[in-house]
Amino acid sequence: MSPRYQVQLHRIGRWWALDVPELTLHTQCRTLDEADGLARGLIADALGVEGEAIDLELVVPELASVLDSVAGARQRRDAAVADEQEAIASAVRALVGDLHLSQGDACRLLDLAPEEVAGFTPPRGRAGTGMRQRGPLAPAAPGPGTSGSSPSARTGPGAPAPAGRRRHAAPAARPSWAVQGDG
Repeated sequence: MSPRYQVQLHRIGRWWALDVPELTLHTQCRTLDEADGLARGLIADALGVEGEAIDLELVVPELASVLDSVAGARQRRDAAVADEQEAIASAVRALVGDLHLSQGDACRLLDLAPEEVAGFTPPRGRAGTGMRQRGPLAPAAPGPGTSGSSPSARTGPGAPAPAGRRRHAAPAARPSWAVQGDG
């Protein structure tokens, strides 16, 4: 790891003075855009190393109070964003995983795009979840009351759904607070 050098910048008229106190080096430039490259080149020449290997910290002591407040605000914003992401992940796990709401409902409740909610949910059919994956042409396992003959002859819970229709799970019991006849 290369040593870090602090470059202090001071405004003098239309110029910027650059000082590297650790190496007692001084130069000047017209714009801040030139400061990094100029300081890097100055230090590289003094030490006889490549400029890319030098770690710089450019500071403007006279403007520290103004710049520090912005840096503090950015740190607080980054912490708030991290807290928000953690809260969203926890809410998605609770809504989708524990309460078995759809991802669409979670999107609506959390005011998020579907891609955002999907990023917090585990992929379906993972090993160890108890879910079996079958290919699109794999036959259904014979269910109770089926003879195991041709797929078209089977009926009952293990029988394949008719073409063009999706099989849905049995509806859950209605909660006690549900209004009778609302669905």
